[in-house]
Amino acid sequence: MFGAARHLDRVRARWGKLVSIVDASEAGFDAAETGVPDGGAVLVRPDGFIGFRAAPVDSETMAALDAHLASYLIPDIDARRGRRTSEQEWTNATPST
Repeated sequence: MFGAARHLDRVRARWGKLVSIVDASEAGFDAAETGVPDGGAVLVRPDGFIGFRAAPVDSETMAALDAHLASYLIPDIDARRGRRTSEQEWTNATPST
């Protein structure tokens, strides 16, 4: 993800056991080369192809990424307990300070 530090903890809690999640800006990736020059979420498959790309990183993008991953992976059950649906969760997310 580019420019999405406040969203990373929530994504890691739900998907971190199955998907490597990095702040791409800090890892030295070029946002323009991945197709999100102004920031966004990019999912790179194990074979190196892009499996998901969306910009900007906002609640709608995060809900779409969550739905995409949930279409073929099972999220961390403990992270889901007592939570709302993924779209509501991302829509009502507040930035951490």
